[in-house]
Amino acid sequence: MVPKCVLLSLTVVLSSLTATVRAADWHVPEGAAPGRPRVVILGDSNIFGPMGKALEDRFVADGWEVWRRARPGSGLTHARRYDWFASAASLIAKVRPSVIVAQMGGNDVFALKWPARAAHFAETYRARARAFMTQLAADGRQVFWLSPTNRGPGAQRAATIRDLQREAATGLARVDFVDMFPLTSDEHGRWLRVIRAADGREVVVRRRDAIHLNDVGGVFVGERVIERLRDDGLPLR
Repeated sequence: MVPKCVLLSLTVVLSSLTATVRAADWHVPEGAAPGRPRVVILGDSNIFGPMGKALEDRFVADGWEVWRRARPGSGLTHARRYDWFASAASLIAKVRPSVIVAQMGGNDVFALKWPARAAHFAETYRARARAFMTQLAADGRQVFWLSPTNRGPGAQRAATIRDLQREAATGLARVDFVDMFPLTSDEHGRWLRVIRAADGREVVVRRRDAIHLNDVGGVFVGERVIERLRDDGLPLR
């Protein structure tokens, strides 16, 4: 029999973990004034992590109401794990945003590992991505779709997903495709691993998996994304 003190401790820990997940998944600004522009930021682990937080902070600092929903490991080919069509629909109905920033596809690369499946993957994936982008952009919403990032392992498969997403976005009204490869690559086009600080030091911007951005990388790439969104007409300072 498990002692009551142990059960109590486990309950506290689980409650804390649940609160942490909810805080990252569902952010509602405190004291939000009526009439401020609203943005929804949604996606997989990059949105869950430092880059998503950096984007959230920049929008909040500029006076936007921000909702960020992220699910690591999710994607457009993982409906059983997490249904983005249903999740986005409920979130949009609740928030009624004017702008959506979305990034997913980094986990969809695993479908390309098996040639038999990959042979029929492109058409299905392109159609699914286009349907989701169309859903996000309905009712006059502006969508900024961020492709998967350049990375160490699986960069070519990520590039394939990026190209399929670009094709899916072509011709869609109010869907702005943002190629994240230039924003996460160095001056030689290789995946970005380090940046040079003002004092000349090299600072690592990736985690050990060579895929995900660390805290420094999240802010650095997040600022690059903000600059791109601003260049594309989003009213940000």
